[in-house]
Amino acid sequence: MAGGGSMSGTMLTYGAFSDYLEKRLLDHVFGAAAYTRPTALYVALYTSPSSDTAPGTEPIQANGYARVVATFVVAPDQPDGSSAMWNPAVLQFQVASAAWGVLTHCGIHDALTGGNLLASGPLAASKTVDVGDAVRFQANTLLVGLQ
Repeated sequence: MAGGGSMSGTMLTYGAFSDYLEKRLLDHVFGAAAYTRPTALYVALYTSPSSDTAPGTEPIQANGYARVVATFVVAPDQPDGSSAMWNPAVLQFQVASAAWGVLTHCGIHDALTGGNLLASGPLAASKTVDVGDAVRFQANTLLVGLQ
């Protein structure tokens, strides 16, 4: 990825909603408590696995890393009956000012920093990010869905 690189074909694993989001959706749908959708969604990159209860480890912000704002649109119907959403535009991260390490997972949060993990999953392939690399997800390659 020296000089830039994309993560085309990357996808979050189907059903990889966090425990936080699963509870909010159940509460909302079945009348226990209303859930207000986030005003923005942010994609994070991780150098360690994420789980239903916790995000992975993000690169250090001092090295040029920051989450990026993302929008999602409904993807075409899947042959297996699953439902999905994906990014309609390129998601471009800042150029790395120092090595970020080996990226293995990504996640979607409801805040630029901190906040709640909403969904996460492994990258289709690990990516090493060195000084000067620019990480991007091409349009329609970050897929979040349910089966």
